[in-house]
Amino acid sequence: MQKTNCSQVAVTPAAWLYRPYIDLAKVNECPLHSKGVLFAYTRLFEDHTHPRIQAVMSHSFRKSIHRYCESYDYDAEYVSDVPRDFRSNRWQSVCELVNEYGGLEVEQQILLLQLLSKLCLYRNVLSLTSNINRETHSEIRYLRTLAKYILHLDYKEKFSVSDFEELCSDTDRGSLASVNASYQMLVYCAKQQKNVDLSNYWMNVHRDYLDCASSIGEIELQVYRSRFHRAAAFIPFLKSNVKETYAELDSALIEAKKICTHPSGAADVRNEILLPALESYTKTAIWANDWVRAKELAKQRIDLDPVDIRGYLEAGEVDFRRGEFSEALIHYKNAVIVGGPGSNVAAYMAGLCSESNGEDRDALFWYSLSLKFDPKGISPRKRIATLGSPVNDLSLTGWVSTLG
Repeated sequence: MQKTNCSQVAVTPAAWLYRPYIDLAKVNECPLHSKGVLFAYTRLFEDHTHPRIQAVMSHSFRKSIHRYCESYDYDAEYVSDVPRDFRSNRWQSVCELVNEYGGLEVEQQILLLQLLSKLCLYRNVLSLTSNINRETHSEIRYLRTLAKYILHLDYKEKFSVSDFEELCSDTDRGSLASVNASYQMLVYCAKQQKNVDLSNYWMNVHRDYLDCASSIGEIELQVYRSRFHRAAAFIPFLKSNVKETYAELDSALIEAKKICTHPSGAADVRNEILLPALESYTKTAIWANDWVRAKELAKQRIDLDPVDIRGYLEAGEVDFRRGEFSEALIHYKNAVIVGGPGSNVAAYMAGLCSESNGEDRDALFWYSLSLKFDPKGISPRKRIATLGSPVNDLSLTGWVSTLG
C-alpha cells in the first residue's frame, strides 16, 4: 500500500484524533488517552509537575492506529525509526533526548521513559533500560517491567511476573514503583490467574502501600485510590457476588470524583480515571442482566469522552445483547463516524444489526466496510459469503475472494 505522510493523513477527522501518537502534534479535541501522550510530553519538556493521565495502551493499539490512518512512515518501534523528513519538531526533540539518555538526570530519564510508554514504544523503553540492575531507580525498573508485560500480553513474549514481585519486596513501601507493581500483581492474580486467595493477598499489600504513599501528589494518589477499588472489584466478581462488585465500583467512581479539577489538566485526569471504572461497571451490569443500569453507565461513558470510539462500541454492545438492534446500530454507526482503531469491529457489528433487522443490502455494505478497515477479517468474509448470493451481489463475493 502506498505510504502517506502525516500532513496528508491528518486531513481526516479520525486520524486527527490520533495525531499525538503519530507525530506528537498538539490537538485540543482528542480522546483522553491521546491527551495522556501530550501530558507526558509537557511533563518532560515544559512542566514536570503537570498531572499524568493513567491510561496505558497496548503495543498492538499503536499498530492499529497506523493501519487505520495509513501513516506507515510513522509505524516505528523506536523514535529514531521515523525518517527525518517526516519528524515534527516535537518528535525530533524526543529523538535528541533518547540519544542523550545515558547523560540525563535520573528524573529526566524517568519522564522520557514515561513518554515513550505513552507512545506505546515499548521496545524503545527496553533498549534504553537494557543495563539496569537492582540498584537502578525503582521507577525505571517498573517501567521496564511494564513494557515487558505489555508485549507479553500482546505477543506472548518472554515475561515473568516475579519481576513485579521483586519490585514490591525490595523497594520502599509507598514508593510510586511499589504502588504500581503491587497493583499489577493484584490485577494479574485476578484477571489472568482468577485466583481469589492470591488476589486477596495482593489487594491487602496494595492497600498497605497506598496508605504509605506520602510522597505521591494528592491528584495522583486519588487516581490510585479509584484504581484500587476498580481492581478490588475483581475479587467479588470472581465469587459471583454482584452486590459487593457494585459496591467496589461505586467506591471507584466516588474516589475519582473527589479529584480537584482546578490545576491545568486535572479535569481530564479525573474524567480519564472514571472511564475504566464505568467500563468495568457496565460489563458487570451486563453480566448481571442489569440492563437499565448498563445502558445508563454506557451513556455516561460516551458523555465523558465523546471522541473515543470505545464508548460507542460499549453502548452498542449493551443494546445488541438486549436484542435492540436498531438502537445498537445507531451506536455502531457513530463509532464508525468517530473512527480509529476498532472501526472494523464497529462496521461488522453494524452489519449484524442490519442483518438482524432484515436489511441484507445494508449488512453487506457494513461487512465490506469492515474488510476495508481490516482486510484480514474472517467474520465479515463469512457473512458476505452467506449473503452475497441471495441478494445477487456476486461482484462483492468475488472481491472478497481476492483478499487472500
